[in-house]
Amino acid sequence: MVSQKFLDEHPDKVQALVNAWFATLDYMKKNQAQAYEIMAKRAGVSLDEYKEYADGTRLFTLEENLKAFQPGNNMTSLLYAATEMANFLVDVGLAKTKPNTTLLFDDRFIKAYAQQTKF
Repeated sequence: MVSQKFLDEHPDKVQALVNAWFATLDYMKKNQAQAYEIMAKRAGVSLDEYKEYADGTRLFTLEENLKAFQPGNNMTSLLYAATEMANFLVDVGLAKTKPNTTLLFDDRFIKAYAQQTKF
């Protein structure tokens, strides 16, 4: 996540961030044991503790990311999920008004990465 200001001023850096994220996922997939050791150390937890955390964490693949950015009518769509969460926050009084959720997501960087990698 980046601010709109940062996105507008540094789209090249946002693309680099997205590219680095997918390079990280690729490294983790190919070198899981070493990746877990690195991340456990960085998190300040034991390897076993990190493995428990990792077992409960789902990281979207490129394909899943592309799908999540599409409009939809269930929680697999980021826009749908954001709208449902916004409605909930208003309904329970944690927000006074519903934000414009259509401004939250920009799939051009995921699409550009997919095109770069010939996905």
